[in-house]
Amino acid sequence: LVYDSTYGVYAIVGMPDHYYCNGHYYRMYGDIWEVSIGLDTNWAPATRVSLPSGLKAKTMIKSKRHNGKAVASAAQRKGKHK
Repeated sequence: LVYDSTYGVYAIVGMPDHYYCNGHYYRMYGDIWEVSIGLDTNWAPATRVSLPSGLKAKTMIKSKRHNGKAVASAAQRKGKHK
């Protein structure tokens, strides 16, 4: 683990878009964040509320780079994450 001060979470070395914060692992899978208690256990969609604030900011930056503006996915707009 390497602390990423930009996002306030630990980055998992050798695993792009994988992070650790306060006992939970987070990863970007497609266009959604997933959360787990371990790297080798089941992953579940993370709610926006459950994401560390730095990862919320990372999502906005990634969206801006991708579309030219931050736009929530259809699942996020409906409050569902599949």
